[in-house]
Amino acid sequence: MKKIIFECAGNTIFFVLLGLMLLFPVSGSSSGTILDEGGFTATFSVTVMIFIGYTIIYGITRLVLSKKTAWLDKNNSELAFSDEREKSIRNNSAMLGYRVLMFGSIVSVCCIAAAQSFSVITGENISIYALSICLLILTLVITTIAYCIKWCLEYRH
Repeated sequence: MKKIIFECAGNTIFFVLLGLMLLFPVSGSSSGTILDEGGFTATFSVTVMIFIGYTIIYGITRLVLSKKTAWLDKNNSELAFSDEREKSIRNNSAMLGYRVLMFGSIVSVCCIAAAQSFSVITGENISIYALSICLLILTLVITTIAYCIKWCLEYRH
C-alpha cells in the first residue's frame, strides 16, 4: 500500500507541476526592432525549472526506493500486483479510474465548448489554451486520487 500511495502522490505532484509549467513556460521575452540586432530572446519561468528538478528528484527517489523495498520487478508501476487479491484490487481501482477519467474528459470538453461559445457571444477574450490545460490537469489529478483512494479502501478490507 505504501508503494501505491507513493506512486499516486508522486504522479499527482508531477501533474500539477506539469500543468503549471505548460501554463507559464516563459517569464519574459524580447525581440529586436531591427532584424540585425540579434532577433529574439526568452527567459524560462521558474515553473519549468521546478518541474525539471522534481522530475529528476522523483525519478531518483523512486529508483532508490524500488531497490531498497523490492518494488523493482518486471512491472514496476502502480498497476503492478503481487497476488490475486492485489490483482482484483488493481482491476477495481483501474475501472473506477477509467470511469472518472472518461467523465472528467466529457465534462472538460463541454466546459471548453461552453467557454468558446461564451467568448464568441459576449466578445470576451477567454484563453481556451489555459482553460484546456487546467481542465486536463484537474481531470488527471482527480483520476489519480480516485484510483489511490479506491485502492487503499479495498486493500484495507
